Amino acid sequence: MNKIKLQKNLIFRDVSKLTQKRIWNRVDHILDKIEDNFPRVDKVERLQCKHFQWYLDTQLNDLAATTRAEYVRVLRYIVEGLKQQHWLKILGIALDPARGGRKCKIGVRKTNRKY
Repeated sequence: MNKIKLQKNLIFRDVSKLTQKRIWNRVDHILDKIEDNFPRVDKVERLQCKHFQWYLDTQLNDLAATTRAEYVRVLRYIVEGLKQQHWLKILGIALDPARGGRKCKIGVRKTNRKY
């Protein structure tokens, strides 16, 4: 699957190369599973909320809790990288701002301008 749009939109701040590689490997894994089940989805632009819902419902069942949490976190990065933040509530993976916590080191490019 062509993921150039994701690579342009996600910004890694103070993240080690190993962590970046781990995240991109998980992105590849998620997108490959979706593409295997939905053959018409060959670009990230064709991804819909139902594809991520299918992945959450079927592919994460037999994983350990920590691994499942990692994949949900990466799935959140994918949705934010596609600039479809309103899907997070639909999928049930939105962060609760009242919980607080550390700032995320992986962000999303706000504009399409490249400096």
